[in-house]
Amino acid sequence: MLILVVLAVENLNQWYQSGDQAFIIVASCMVLTMVPGVAFLYSGLARRKSALSLIWVCMMSFSVIVFQWYFWGYSLAFSSTATNGFIGNLHHFGLMNTLGVPSPGSPLIPELLYSFYQVRLPRTLLRVPSHTEPPQPVPRGGAEAPFTRIPS
Repeated sequence: MLILVVLAVENLNQWYQSGDQAFIIVASCMVLTMVPGVAFLYSGLARRKSALSLIWVCMMSFSVIVFQWYFWGYSLAFSSTATNGFIGNLHHFGLMNTLGVPSPGSPLIPELLYSFYQVRLPRTLLRVPSHTEPPQPVPRGGAEAPFTRIPS
């Protein structure tokens, strides 16, 4: 006796328009190309012997930021079950239960795609390496700070 088991596969994207999803994916991928651009910018600002290490610093910080965002950052920033307005809870830790649920920002895209869209800013801006310029506890005078003197 042969028993066939038919598994019903539910389409989680049936409620979303493919144009909205395509726009978010294309916009996010365009910003993703800024990661090597920022790495090459910082390597161009440094000395020649430090260029490759600055590219490495940018790429590694990109990896750490994306890891932290997808595990707990998205849940703390965009939790729909939080009790206060400042920080969320870990209800979506590791992007649990975010596959086909409408996003908190727009009901037109799924929450998983919204988390991919929202990681664009931290992964692009939070990669400022610390060794492009030495730290300065007080501002330097002269041509770099022309507005420090009050004219009489």
